[in-house]
Amino acid sequence: MSPIAFMIHITIKPDRVEEFLKIAEEDARQSVLEPGNLRFEIYRQDEDPLKLVVFEMYRDQAALEAHRATEYVAAWRQAVNDCTTEYTRIFMTPFVPEAGTYL
Repeated sequence: MSPIAFMIHITIKPDRVEEFLKIAEEDARQSVLEPGNLRFEIYRQDEDPLKLVVFEMYRDQAALEAHRATEYVAAWRQAVNDCTTEYTRIFMTPFVPEAGTYL
């Protein structure tokens, strides 16, 4: 069984940056504490600080569903609706290192 991994590209509205970053940071800090979370990273582009890339990886579908059921993800979803102009999620399968090395 392969872990579930995805990358999210986000563009934040200029007038909502601080609000969104605060919620994103809380989501990340809580997410890494989940037993089924294997990775949760947020990167901010140097050349355009309104753009973020989020990388998440979960042990399996059950871990992803547990993550999605949390209060901080509900806050994240609301912030995405209120504070962003772009939200693109790309699901991926680990290639290198091999998927089994994360489990």
